[in-house]
Amino acid sequence: MNNNHAPFTSWLASCNHGLDGEIVRVDQHSEHHYPLVIQYEDTDAGGITYHASYINFAERARSAWLRAAGFSLGQWLAEHHQGFVIRKLEAAYKTPSKLHDRMIICTSVAKYARASCVLNQNIFHENGHISARVIVHGCWVDINSGPTAFPPPLRDIISTLQHGH
Repeated sequence: MNNNHAPFTSWLASCNHGLDGEIVRVDQHSEHHYPLVIQYEDTDAGGITYHASYINFAERARSAWLRAAGFSLGQWLAEHHQGFVIRKLEAAYKTPSKLHDRMIICTSVAKYARASCVLNQNIFHENGHISARVIVHGCWVDINSGPTAFPPPLRDIISTLQHGH
């Protein structure tokens, strides 16, 4: 990149933390909080958020959580050929959200084992109401050999968000 892009590069670097949300302490555990605004592409003609958009929001929040914690999933996948696979997902829709509503996705770890975890993701409207609850059952896999133990840096990140720790 040449010097013409230096101000942009500096600005982008200053935004990275905010773009990925933040990890905050709540009671006896930590949660990842990921903010977003409902965009036109997320809604139907009446301005109500599509049910599938909540699944996308939850996925974005999970990726942002790992980046906020300093774990590069893309780099790990490229170098070690390992990554997350979602084996089950449950979604419950509570109250609708609309175009330009401000939301926050709160992610915490409900269960954690050697190669799997269950994440709770509550999608809150700025007024405090829950728009959706997503429960994600994921496991860590080696692309060539199947399920494998979480690597140590990721184990530390997951245990930080586990309830009761």
